Amino acid sequence: MLITPLQLAKIRGVTQQTITNWCRAGFLDNDAEYINGRWIIRWSDFLGASLPVTKIGRPAGSRNKKPYPKGV
Repeated sequence: MLITPLQLAKIRGVTQQTITNWCRAGFLDNDAEYINGRWIIRWSDFLGASLPVTKIGRPAGSRNKKPYPKGV
């Protein structure tokens, strides 16, 4: 089964541009092909791919409990 970067982005919870960047960077090296100006991703191969972790850090809207000292 073949999927598009937009479909994969919805599954992973990231933007379509992020998936395109991953394809260009080689994270989906054997799983994605650039054909006629579009990225095509093999679903069966993608299941075993190791992708970067997304959504690292504090949740949106959380406050910093220990701000930097004054003057830093």
